[in-house]
Amino acid sequence: MIWSKYNFSFEKEKITYLYNSRTNALISTNEDETKISLNQAKDGNFSMLDPDSLDLLRNGKFILSQEDENSFFYEKKHNYYTSVFSNEILNLTILTTLNCNFKCPYCYEKDALNTQNLSPEIEKSIINLAKKFPNINKIKITWYGGEPLLNFDSIKRLTLELEKLKKPIEHNIVTNGYLLDEKMSFFNTRNLESIQITIDGLAETHNKKRILKNNNGTFDKILANIENFFKLNSTCRVFIRCNIDESNENEFSQLYHFLNKKFKFEKRLIIYAAFVRNDNGTCNNIFIDNDKEADFFIRNFEKENIKNLSFKPRLTLGGCGANNLLFFVITPNGDMYKCWNDIGKFDYRIGNILDNGTYLNEITDKYLLGPSIYTDAECKNCSFFPICSGGCSHKRIQNLLHNGKYNLCTYAKNHLEKFLELNYLI
Repeated sequence: MIWSKYNFSFEKEKITYLYNSRTNALISTNEDETKISLNQAKDGNFSMLDPDSLDLLRNGKFILSQEDENSFFYEKKHNYYTSVFSNEILNLTILTTLNCNFKCPYCYEKDALNTQNLSPEIEKSIINLAKKFPNINKIKITWYGGEPLLNFDSIKRLTLELEKLKKPIEHNIVTNGYLLDEKMSFFNTRNLESIQITIDGLAETHNKKRILKNNNGTFDKILANIENFFKLNSTCRVFIRCNIDESNENEFSQLYHFLNKKFKFEKRLIIYAAFVRNDNGTCNNIFIDNDKEADFFIRNFEKENIKNLSFKPRLTLGGCGANNLLFFVITPNGDMYKCWNDIGKFDYRIGNILDNGTYLNEITDKYLLGPSIYTDAECKNCSFFPICSGGCSHKRIQNLLHNGKYNLCTYAKNHLEKFLELNYLI
């Protein structure tokens, strides 16, 4: 028997807590004798543990055989690669246009933006791509841009053509929300799963960050559009993303409560925080420290009663869409990528849809078979391994192959005690 490397212990108010990330089990004791027994068990001495305590620790995988510990890693790895090479879902991120009606200062795509829309030729090639996979169970589409709703005609045409393949289709839209109007009734009889809209603060703050090309603000228009959309569509979830930097971090809670009150605590409204990163070297007022991110979540959880910002541990296979064989990002000129972050970077193309190829090359291999949480010895031996996605695959590739310096660890790693306390002990 061994003490699991996925164990984490801490003490609060004279109570010792023991957590295992593989099982999400949490046990506690305030008995001095049991505390001594647990301390000895950490060193592999289980002789002081009574039979009931042994059974409890075994059931929670706190202590187990070396074989069982090893088998967990390989089972998780097997499930990950089974997912990577699954042919059940065709996942398409389609940029209907590279044009945008906004000029947000932190836009990572701004160097790639132009007025190009999907052409009839590219639309036809997308349909032909889908036809190459007759055995899929589902087509999942994310309409993206630029601002995808600037070219709603392509969305309608492609949807109608793809429906002829007689496969279930799930739609998701990433939009700035400014053009979210009556045309969205097109999706009333279709599976529009989610819409993501960015609101970066209350009106004054948002209107400095999310501005039209003519410099006018967009806050009131977006909110009116969301309100009308909820009346128009009774099922779709609306995700409000707030990009957080040092200029608006203290305003998030006000925005959170304002939006919930305005939309009468609509259950389909999900508000979350994302952090602006200096990936392109041009962003100011950025969050570059994981500890600051953790402090942000803890502060808003404790003081602002924003519970959906908490870190609730759950098992994960790791990776993202880019790590799936049938995941393609398609731009208006037909260039294809595995990751949204690669858009416009010619060296990261996996091909062009007009080439009618298989799109298996060195770039694809990096995302499907390259560096991951399963090839990193530090990740494998980390107590967070069962509940960690391994960080951004794009950044992991940059670190290993292109001298990148990205921190791939979750902000919760150095604050697990606090997050466990918030989720389980309060």
